[in-house]
Order: sequence, then C-alpha cells, then structure tokens
Amino acid sequence: MHAMHSQRYEMESAKKLKESLQNSQRLTDSMLTILGSFDTRISSLNSAVLPTQVQTDDIIRAHENIEKTLRAAEVFLTHYDDFNQVEGKIMEGLHDDLSGFLIAIDKLQKTLDFFISTGMSKNRENNIHNARQLLYKAMQKLEQEFKRLLEENSKVVEPDQLIGFLPSTNKYSIVSSRSSSGLSSMFHSSFRKTDNGSKVDFAPAVLQILVPVKVLTELFEIAKRMISAGHHQQCTKIYREIRSYSLNHTLQKFGIEKFSKEDMQKLSWESFERKIGTWIQCLQIAVKIFYTTERRICNQIFYELDPHMECCFAEVSEPSMKQILSFGEATVKNRKSPEKPFVLVDMFDAMYELLPEVQSIFGEKASKESLSTFEELMKMLGQTASNSLSEIEDGMGKDASKATAHDGAVHSLIIHVMNHVKFLF
Repeated sequence: MHAMHSQRYEMESAKKLKESLQNSQRLTDSMLTILGSFDTRISSLNSAVLPTQVQTDDIIRAHENIEKTLRAAEVFLTHYDDFNQVEGKIMEGLHDDLSGFLIAIDKLQKTLDFFISTGMSKNRENNIHNARQLLYKAMQKLEQEFKRLLEENSKVVEPDQLIGFLPSTNKYSIVSSRSSSGLSSMFHSSFRKTDNGSKVDFAPAVLQILVPVKVLTELFEIAKRMISAGHHQQCTKIYREIRSYSLNHTLQKFGIEKFSKEDMQKLSWESFERKIGTWIQCLQIAVKIFYTTERRICNQIFYELDPHMECCFAEVSEPSMKQILSFGEATVKNRKSPEKPFVLVDMFDAMYELLPEVQSIFGEKASKESLSTFEELMKMLGQTASNSLSEIEDGMGKDASKATAHDGAVHSLIIHVMNHVKFLF
C-alpha cells in the first residue's frame, strides 16, 4: 500500500515538472517572438534614419567646401584689390614718398607670387603678365631714384672738407719728406690718438660727409628691391660708375696723378722729392680714409646682397688703387739717382705700415688683385732699395783712392759717402 502511494507521488511530481517545463518553453518562445519584433522594428528604423544621416554628412561637406571656396575667393579678390591700389601708386611715381612706393612694390611682388602659385584662375597668364609689366615699370622708377640719390651724394670731395680729420701740422700744405716733422706725421691716418693713447675712429664722421646715413638706408632699401626683382645688373652698374668717378676724382684733388717714364726722368730732385711726399700722403689718405669709408658705404648699401657687395667694392676701388701704385712702380723702374735707395725705403715703410689695413679692406676674393698689386710693389721697393744699398757699399769698397788729403782737402771717399748720407736728412 505504501509502495503504491509513493509511486503515485512520484508521477504527480513528474507531471508538475513537465507542466513547468512546458510553461517555461512557452515563455521562452513568447520572449523570442517579442525580441524578434523589436529587431524588425529597429531594422526598419535604421532604414529610415540612414538616408537622413547621409544627407546630413553631404550637407556638412558641402558647407565646408563653400567656406573654402569663399576664403579662396576672398584671398583672390584681396590680391586683385591690392593690384589695383599699387598700380595707381606706381604709375603716379615716388613724389617724395619713397617709403610708400616701396610698400607698394612689396605688395605687388606678393600679388605676383600669388598669381604664379595659383593655377585655377581662368586669366592666370594675363594676370601674371600685367603684374610683371607693372613691376618692371616700378623698377625703372626705382632705378632713376637710386641714380639720383647716388649722384647727389657722391660729389667730388675737396681737401678742405677733410682738414679736421688730418694732423694739424699738415692741414694746409704738403711738406718735404725730409722736413723735421718727417713722414710719420704727414697725413698719418684717419685715426687720431687720444690723451690715453687709444685710437679714435673718424670713419663714421667722414662717412657722414661723403654719404649721409639716411641716404645709405634709402639706397639699401632700393637696392634690395631691385636685386630681388632681378634688376641687379642695372643697380650695380649705376653704383660702380658713380662711386668710381667720385673716388677717382677725389683722389686727384689730393695729388694723385699719372706719370709716364719721360715725366719721371724730367723731374728735378726737389720736384721728385715733393712728388714722393705727396704720393705717401695720398696713399695714407686713400687707405685710411677713402677706401675704409668706401668699404663701409658698399657694405651698407649691399648688406647681405652678396656677391654684389664684394664685386661692387672691388670694381670701384681697383682703378684708383692701380693709379696710385703705378707711381710707385714708375719710381722703382725708371728713376735712376744716388738718392733712390732712401726714397724707396721711405715708400716701403709707408706701405708696410698700411699693409694690415690694406689686407683687411681688400681681403675678400673679389679684391685680391688690388691686394696682390700692393704687396708686389712693396716687395719690389724693398728688394730694389736693398740692391741699391749693396751697390753703394760695393762702390765704396772698390774706391782705389789712397792718396792722403793735404791742406784741408776732403778725401774723395768722404765726399762719396756724404753725397749719400745727406739724403737721410
């Protein structure tokens, strides 16, 4: 009986478990049906939303493209506006407004660069052509202004304009190289010593006399634009011609002149001595004042515009340096006289003292010819003087006169020696 009761209990439990499992299955199926419904609805929603998102992205990209186009158009219109503005200014000319004219040129150059770099413009080639034509006209006007400024500030300098920069003992006259003051005091330098022995550089003051600083600044600004625009040949040609003429004729005012062999031989000793003194003075003035100042002028006008700076200085200074040194060469080669060794020593000493400054001024490659000519002449002077002194010594040693002087007569050898010694004083 008990066994039947237990079996019935187990069957009922199994039945309840089965019913419970069936209920769970129905719930699961129902949940799956609901979730499937959600998935269908979400898919439908995505299908509806996606085209809208695509359209929104397209609109954003279109807006960005429009902004880029507007910015490009604005830049283009700005350059066109600048071109129209500077065209009027350039065609009008400088009219005492160099600064405004240079600003117009800078704007024009930027506009030209923009036209060249922009390949989308329908009238690109025409725009470039017009800008280049206008720039060429601007360069012509700058060229005229560059020439005018240089000519007005490159006048031939008179000696009395520089009296204040020369030693007081030689302000008004050229003295003999054998005077008591000696060569060392003759136009000794463009530097004067102060009480404490330091040197005072007068070059800036001399520079202000030759070409004022304000003018140098204007010339630099013009040269920079001309060279940048490819007009370096016109710029440097004007500079070389005007500055070379001024330097050459100024040095002539100080006594530099051309000599032929015949002229050298015709000179009396007194005239020859004065010429030597003048030559030494002019060489010192040329190196310490004019070439030093010319170097500064050239460096300021063509600052950082190499190779034009060095080439211009070399071509301006070389003709006058050759002319100065040609007198020394003529003296070495063509002047035959007993006093010659001592004159050559004076000339050598003057050149030797100036050599460090000459090496500094003419040390660049473009100016090497002037430096080489200077050094070569100095060597010739030293060698010729040495040879001449040796000849004098040999001549004295070979004097065969052994007769004793009577009645106060001077021995011939003493006369021979004194003829040379007198040229030392």
